[in-house]
Amino acid sequence: MRKALAVFGQMIHKDGRPNIVTYNSLLNGSCDLGYCIRGELDKVNKILDQMEASGVQPDFIYYYAIVKGYFKVERIKEALALLDKVIQKAWYLNV
Repeated sequence: MRKALAVFGQMIHKDGRPNIVTYNSLLNGSCDLGYCIRGELDKVNKILDQMEASGVQPDFIYYYAIVKGYFKVERIKEALALLDKVIQKAWYLNV
């Protein structure tokens, strides 16, 4: 994952424009490493912040993974806040 993040950083530094696939790959890698399960969702949220700052809109797959991670580590308040955000976008998740 460190190497993936390094390549991602180089991509941005060289004025590359990551897309939803790039960000979803980073999220999946982060969750595969256990960040979502261990409650290290702050690292995942940094990716989300970068994504939104770059103008890429997260899709329901991205939100689904994060909400699922919050529920797994019993961070219910954060999960519900994110679900509210998803509902405002008129997306529905099956968590």
